[in-house]
Amino acid sequence: CYTNFFYALTKKHNFTYSISALKVLNTIDVQSRGCHLIAHMIAIAETEKNPDRWKDLISKMDINMCSGGLVHGVLEAHTRYDNNFTLNSKTIDEICTFVEGNFGKQGEYNCSHIMGHLALSQELGNFQKALDFCNGITPQRKYECYSGVFMENETRDNLVIHDGFIKVKWDDDFIKVQEGICSQYSDEQANA
Repeated sequence: CYTNFFYALTKKHNFTYSISALKVLNTIDVQSRGCHLIAHMIAIAETEKNPDRWKDLISKMDINMCSGGLVHGVLEAHTRYDNNFTLNSKTIDEICTFVEGNFGKQGEYNCSHIMGHLALSQELGNFQKALDFCNGITPQRKYECYSGVFMENETRDNLVIHDGFIKVKWDDDFIKVQEGICSQYSDEQANA
């Protein structure tokens, strides 16, 4: 329920107001400190107001807050609402270079990881196509991109929210499926 609330709050006010409210909520409800998806919705709501301002929004955000959820949300909204944008190896490198320019290496790693999540979502769960995006980016970004692809398949946050996938139940059967997927890969992809 917090994600929907903060989405509406940000639409009514702005992301600075919503972040302040989230910080207060974190002191009241300790479970809200795992706020990655709440931060997604704050950033998405703010980016929707003017999708062309996505770079300006990123430069004003705390990349560490909510495990990078704010930046993740802006990039997610950018890929969704900019009709001229296509997510591919070239655009991943361009965006992550911009994010690195604002936040240094930590921003670059965070961005690369996020792009792996978005690549799997864009490709509707097709691992090979998503991993191909990662294969084509700057070498130091590949590991985080790969890990984002695999993590998105495990969490399915973007796939569920935007692409009609169902949330999976984490049980022994699902873990076996994940192990089967991971065992198909080697080297850096297997490590990710």
